[in-house]
Amino acid sequence: MTRSPKFKRRAVARAAVCVLGSMLATAAGAQAYPGDPGMIGNPASWRTKEFLADWGLGAMKTEYAYAAGFTGKGVKLGVIDSGFDVRHARELPLTRFTALVTATSNGAYSQFAADGSVLNSNNVGYGFHGTHVSGTVGASRDGQDIKNNMHGVAFNADVFVGNTNAPDALSSGAGLSPQAHPHATTENFRNLYQGMRDAGVRVINNSWGNPERSNFGTLQAVTADYMQYLRGPSWVDAAIDATKPQADGKEGVIQVFAADNQDQANPAARGALPYFRPDVEGHWLTVTGVSQTRTGYQQNSSLNKCGIAKYWCVATPGTSIMSTVFDGAYAAYSGTSMAAPHATGALGIIMERFPYMTNEQALQVLLTTATKLDGTRQAAPDEVIGWGLVNLENAMKGPGQLLKRTVIDMPGGTADTWRNDISETGLVQRKQEEAAEIARLGALVTGPIALDTFKPLGQEAVALLQALRTAMLSGGDYADALAAAKANPLAANTVVLFESYRQLIGPGHPLWAELPPYLVVPVDDIMTAVEDRARTVNVDWERLTHLRSKTDEDYRGSLVKAGAGRLVLTGTNTYSGDTRIQAGELALGEGGTTGSITSHVAIDAGASFAIDRGDAYDFTYNITGAGDLRTTGGTTGEGVTTLSGANSYSGATWVQGGTLRAGSATGLSNASAFTVAGKAKLDLNGFDATIGSLAGAGDVAVGAGTLTTGGNDRSTQFAGRFSGSGGLVKAGAGSFELTGDSGAFTGRTSVAQGMLSVNGTLGGTMAVLSGGRLQGTGTVGSTTVATGGVVAPGNSIGTLHVAGHARFAPGSTFEAELSGTDAQADRLDVSGHATLDGGTVRVLGGYVLGARYTLLNAEGGVSGTFADFSVAKDYLFLSPKLGYTATQVYTEAMRNNVSFASVAQSGNQRAMGANLDGAVAWSPALAAALQLESVPAARAAFDSLSGEVHASAKTALIEDSRFVREAALERLRASAGTAGASTAPVKINDGAGQSHMAAPTTGETVFWSQALHSTGRARGDGNAARLDRSVDGLLMGGDARVGDNVRLGVTGGYSRSKFDVDARSSSGDATTYHLGLYGGTTLGSWALRAGAAYARHDVDTTRQARVAGLADSLKSNHDASTTQVFGEVGYSLAAGDVALEPFANLAHVTLHTDAFSERGTWAALQARSSSANVGLSTLGLRASTAVRLGNVDATLKGMVGWRRAYGDLTPFTSVALPGATGFSDIAGVAVAKNAAVLQLGMDFAFSPRATFGVSYGGQFGGKARDQSVKANLNVSF
Repeated sequence: MTRSPKFKRRAVARAAVCVLGSMLATAAGAQAYPGDPGMIGNPASWRTKEFLADWGLGAMKTEYAYAAGFTGKGVKLGVIDSGFDVRHARELPLTRFTALVTATSNGAYSQFAADGSVLNSNNVGYGFHGTHVSGTVGASRDGQDIKNNMHGVAFNADVFVGNTNAPDALSSGAGLSPQAHPHATTENFRNLYQGMRDAGVRVINNSWGNPERSNFGTLQAVTADYMQYLRGPSWVDAAIDATKPQADGKEGVIQVFAADNQDQANPAARGALPYFRPDVEGHWLTVTGVSQTRTGYQQNSSLNKCGIAKYWCVATPGTSIMSTVFDGAYAAYSGTSMAAPHATGALGIIMERFPYMTNEQALQVLLTTATKLDGTRQAAPDEVIGWGLVNLENAMKGPGQLLKRTVIDMPGGTADTWRNDISETGLVQRKQEEAAEIARLGALVTGPIALDTFKPLGQEAVALLQALRTAMLSGGDYADALAAAKANPLAANTVVLFESYRQLIGPGHPLWAELPPYLVVPVDDIMTAVEDRARTVNVDWERLTHLRSKTDEDYRGSLVKAGAGRLVLTGTNTYSGDTRIQAGELALGEGGTTGSITSHVAIDAGASFAIDRGDAYDFTYNITGAGDLRTTGGTTGEGVTTLSGANSYSGATWVQGGTLRAGSATGLSNASAFTVAGKAKLDLNGFDATIGSLAGAGDVAVGAGTLTTGGNDRSTQFAGRFSGSGGLVKAGAGSFELTGDSGAFTGRTSVAQGMLSVNGTLGGTMAVLSGGRLQGTGTVGSTTVATGGVVAPGNSIGTLHVAGHARFAPGSTFEAELSGTDAQADRLDVSGHATLDGGTVRVLGGYVLGARYTLLNAEGGVSGTFADFSVAKDYLFLSPKLGYTATQVYTEAMRNNVSFASVAQSGNQRAMGANLDGAVAWSPALAAALQLESVPAARAAFDSLSGEVHASAKTALIEDSRFVREAALERLRASAGTAGASTAPVKINDGAGQSHMAAPTTGETVFWSQALHSTGRARGDGNAARLDRSVDGLLMGGDARVGDNVRLGVTGGYSRSKFDVDARSSSGDATTYHLGLYGGTTLGSWALRAGAAYARHDVDTTRQARVAGLADSLKSNHDASTTQVFGEVGYSLAAGDVALEPFANLAHVTLHTDAFSERGTWAALQARSSSANVGLSTLGLRASTAVRLGNVDATLKGMVGWRRAYGDLTPFTSVALPGATGFSDIAGVAVAKNAAVLQLGMDFAFSPRATFGVSYGGQFGGKARDQSVKANLNVSF
């Protein structure tokens, strides 16, 4: 082996990775170079001349991995050896090979420097070793026609190479011969191992070093070799640390060690380390070598065997291995150093193949898929080749055995298939062997030994040997000294050997004088022997303690499927530990005839267990947990899966194809919801079975058994078919709907709980038990309804058919729903005889007056009667009854003597009640009203039917008529400049045809406009409900002087009114067009003003009518008109700067409404035309004064008065419901009889050409409020 270069670096505690090129690698499964004949799916195409150069590739069947698309791509492998020759750039490209250099490097033996340059190799000694090993791991496949050109096992892997700083011949002891190799320190190894781990390396190849001892034929010899690692820190500690989980969450690496080349029965301690340190076994691999023969392979006799390391040992090709050496050359070498990198490369391929596996799990695949040297399966490891010859064809199919609890975490979106037969035969053998080992060690050691215990004994041994020497030389009591020395266990061996020599040569012999110095044993040697003896005992004790701590579970393989991915097992798997599915899906088979396990299965919530076999498969183990079970019937859909275990899983069962058959009374889980797909079958196989619920469209073969379903209280629908002569029991509170044709079923169906809805055909007999309910529109067999049972034909309103007889026991219930709008009702049609032994008929829904509803019809006749009759509604206006004929049971309802009007409270309610009392029988409104159950409900229904909004709208229109007359009279006051009049300028035309603004008192022709907004409300009076209204509009006009003192004008405009009667769910609006005439004059201080106006209204309404749960949306549109005349007299006074005008005002308003019909269904009203006449008188006082606000001239104005109304103050609308024989008058809210009126305003003259005026008006009556805002903005341009 070669040493690392000497170069300057800052002192660091761990390795720093120096990447000497970018990572470039070909895609896995793709051609390694242009023209590469290797093809996916064709192993033979990969066996090129380059492939055959290393016979080990074929021996391990790597071509099968390559043909599957796996070449180590993306996997990082490590080599700790003597570096590698960068001059081999084609085979060991710096795009994939990285030199790992540490702060403890030394240049004496290095083949690379930090920058990748080649150093002088005159003194490299055995330095080619690392280059050879590195090439076997991952040399490139390039197709070059060069002698001995080869490629590595994982030729697309990334390889990190570190240097031990010593030749391969260095001792691998604790101190690594520090005098000979001062840079091959423990720190250097720790930095190398840690640096590789930090770089993401997953496997580290260790083909370096020679052990200090050469005898490893026995366990004792290997133990003696191991002792050196217990005397202080060593490279072993660094190697072990790298196998442990790291603080950053990374898993420990796999350490691969050569078994050594000494023809021994066991490897040295480094290869056997897990025997002494069981905690590292899952990350430790020892490799022995095989050689070719003319007929196959054999373990090479010059190489150490697996021995005590057999459970973590494999064999790979190790003789005459062609690989890379110095200066771009190739050479063949032999030894386990050449075998180990084959295993390292194979692990890289396995890791690429199974990216979801941990390093330990990948190692488990490598071990358990190895074969005997004849290619047959190795059931359990042996002492020669361990698990056997690495076989990548087998490894691509998944593990061959499970060696512990194996957690496979497959991320979502991934799926894989394991095709090997997975067993645990290695664990079975190991349990037997370790039981024998426990017995052997138990007889040797009873506990650990403290090293200090032996120190006094060692000191005594030294003193006794000195005394024996003195006695021999001085002639003292030699016999006593000899006996005392023999009694000391540490001196005894030396004394026995000494005494044998003394007796052999005797006094006078030439060598006699040399015997006494033999007894001078250095104390350090004695103490080293003492401590090694204690350590040996302690090693045995630790081994014994470990073996005793293992339980039966440690000798069983078990599988845990984690992650959201899907894993398929197609082999005949015989591991005996449990199988747990934490997430995702685990499937047995992929549609064929293989795929089985021999263990119980636990399925976590959200996970799934699938059986995908197309043959007959009996699963005899228990299935537990909260996850789902899925069976497919295989590719053909004809597979039969039998469940024979004690199954209690609570997830769903999906029978997607084939047949799922019960193999025992507990085979079908009573906690699972079953769904049977269209072409699938659920077969009870003669057993009684209870399941959570049943859904789907497949077949259920009840046979002679009884199926109980519904216990999970879920509601389900089943469109499939039942067959057999056994029983079907509906349990649980949910509903179970059957829509399929199960006429071939001849057994008994019992509705024990919840609801069974038959909307298909169900043969056999039917029993509705206490707590059960039968309904639907299908056909059932002869039916018995027990006490507490309920039969309710239909699902809403429908007919249930009984193909046979029917019997109702005392305490049973027949429930029927009536439509309430026609003579339709639920019905039970019995082809045979109906026997009524009592029970109750309960009627839901509403009656149509005079209609007869047939509830039960029996072709064979009806005998007996029901004991009780109840109606769900307590009808206010109807009297239902139950009746019988020879073959029927019916119900009908007649009108009682309670009139609609008699329960009314208000006038409108009485009016609508009378309208209903006079309605004909077919009236839909009458039918709705007959369903009423209480007086409050009836009164609310009458109010809802009344159409009150139509009457209240009249009040709104009458009140809004004031805006036209107020605008006209105000304009007349303004033209005369009287108190309270507006001072806003008006537009006039001069004689030249030009228009301009002028004072309102001008004598010229005037044009004016006014915008208005008003809101108001009228409280309800106990009859009509509150009315809320608003109006927005624009009025315009013009007037001119006629003669000396008369002014005449015309006005018109547009307004839109809105009104709401929320308590009656009603609203409306009116679009109005106005036209009027006005005129006035003054006689001294007196002023006379008068006018007339006409308005045309387009009225729209919408409302909701609600009666006994029925609703109707109603709309209407009709025309109306308002005609009014008005007059006013006023007298002008002055009080200082304030102008006053007392006044009296009279108006007469006539509102005419056309007839109309509402648009709706059962509650649409017809309304007659009508007229209302209202007289209005107002007495009041107006006042105004001029003020100046800053630079703005303004006029304050106001009015206060009292208004009195006369005539038709309460509006009425005559309406009739559909089917009514007369009209009824419905009142709206009244026009306020007495009201205080108030006006306040101000005009602002911003300039001679711009004046803005605003005024507020209010009207306040006992139950009415009306407030308005008017605005004038006049601008001349």
